[in-house]
Amino acid sequence: MADVYADTVLLAARAWIKEQDNKAFELRPVASNIIEAYLLDREYTIPNLAAIKAATTQTTTAMYFEDKTFTIGTAKSNTPSGEKSGTGTADLTWAVKNFVVDLPAKQYDGNEVTQAKGYAMSLYNAEKTFWSSMDDTLLAHLIANLSTENDADGYGGTFTTNDMSIAAADIDEFYNIVAPQLQMNDFKQDYLDIHDTMWLRYSRLYAAQGAGNSTNLSFQFGGFQTFASNKILPASSDYSTHYIIPKQGIALLDWNNPRNVMGTGTFANGYLTTYQSLFFPQLTFDVFVKESWGDTALDGGEVQDPTLTLEFSLNYSMVTQPFTEAGRTAIYKYTVSKT
Repeated sequence: MADVYADTVLLAARAWIKEQDNKAFELRPVASNIIEAYLLDREYTIPNLAAIKAATTQTTTAMYFEDKTFTIGTAKSNTPSGEKSGTGTADLTWAVKNFVVDLPAKQYDGNEVTQAKGYAMSLYNAEKTFWSSMDDTLLAHLIANLSTENDADGYGGTFTTNDMSIAAADIDEFYNIVAPQLQMNDFKQDYLDIHDTMWLRYSRLYAAQGAGNSTNLSFQFGGFQTFASNKILPASSDYSTHYIIPKQGIALLDWNNPRNVMGTGTFANGYLTTYQSLFFPQLTFDVFVKESWGDTALDGGEVQDPTLTLEFSLNYSMVTQPFTEAGRTAIYKYTVSKT
């Protein structure tokens, strides 16, 4: 017999997963914190950052005073010949990364998802992807700018090309070795340590070995600020990989086109504006908004669907402190060997 109540069967009950839970699981960002190290204290790394951001054109040159070794005499003279310091410049290289979000109108008609909510989640996913890509770029920058000079070779580790290798037997005193090694290179604390995520296994254990334990290892962590990244993968022969930088040795700069800052154009023909990042409010995108007609019939909309296309572009420059000494940079690679 046919179901006489078939037309009035209750619809399946539905409920939205809480947004904060959704973002902690399905929409979770990649666990990589390299960008935090580049943004830390960048206004002190580049003291005129505000002027660079406000400039009508991109700043292409950074000026600095060069190191100068003066002659040290051993006797007075009535005809002394003086010396003076000099200046140098370093080029700033700018690049662009962007993503594009479409915002149709009719696709959301008769849907539980409103146009505003659909846009917000598209923007969230796009930024999440963008910052994962940016951490790839920053990691490549670290690797490309490693110091090939380390004056501590043989003092607690072996330096080859651009990598200071610490023996497995010394893993529990890693920071206690690194700190004096960097001091041998004339750098003072504090330091940034950008490392692979599994290093947390060791650092958390050693940090917990405090004064109340028979072996106190926690003392060595003072002066180090750590940033774990899933993007950093140690070689099979190593327990861990680190990029250690004296604080304020690196920075990520951004710049916005003056036309975007002012807001230029019309809604009908397209316009320029800016947008402050959801994930990193210190950084601001240039935005180009274009209105057009699109066919969203296959996506639940209609053949004639008014659609906004929004292009978000970040103008950025990755900066390291300049050195006149050949091979010297502010970025030091350390590995902990399995042997």
